[in-house]
Amino acid sequence: LRASLVEDAKLRGKIDSDIEAMTGMIESVLNYTQSEINVEAKRRVSLLSIVESIVADFQDDGQPVTLAPYVVPKVKPQTLLFSRRPNKKTGDATPPQPEDGNNAAAIAVVAQPLALTRALTNLVDNALKYGRRATLSVEADLDTARVHVDDFGTQIDGDGMDQLVEPFRRGDNSQHVKGFGIGLAVASTVAEQHGGDIQFARRSDGLRVTLSLQRNN
Repeated sequence: LRASLVEDAKLRGKIDSDIEAMTGMIESVLNYTQSEINVEAKRRVSLLSIVESIVADFQDDGQPVTLAPYVVPKVKPQTLLFSRRPNKKTGDATPPQPEDGNNAAAIAVVAQPLALTRALTNLVDNALKYGRRATLSVEADLDTARVHVDDFGTQIDGDGMDQLVEPFRRGDNSQHVKGFGIGLAVASTVAEQHGGDIQFARRSDGLRVTLSLQRNN
């Protein structure tokens, strides 16, 4: 209120800018501390549905974010000598079909959905800030699920990114990008809470950031 009463337009603009920056920093710190407190209860959720919802939200805002089709891994059938079930029609023993746990409509994980959404949203935000557009993809096996966030343009080396998961650490390419160095720290903390981590890999046309988590952690 006091700032709005300042007559000098230039000074008023600077004050408003400082207030906006401080508000953003406070929100970033709160997000990070909340992700560490671990107050949200874990429950079984569909990882693919969470990712689809995040992509849809960015697309609704006109952001260039896409989701690659999920490919169900091929599982080799196993023949168990002493566990065959007789076929009721023919009487033949047929081997049981293994459960791959990778239903394309679900990819069920035991997770904190709000925390996971915040972590993945931060990764997509970074991809858009530094790489112009983002493509997400999901893969899973019986124990681990991974969400890849590919950007197209980040020049920083993947090894250098490992240091940026610490709070308030920013890369050399962030001078002209708004932020406080909290996004990757939040994502890394959330991944660790789910028995996983954050990995960085250099691609020919950008950077891949992978958030992994244990499906039944």
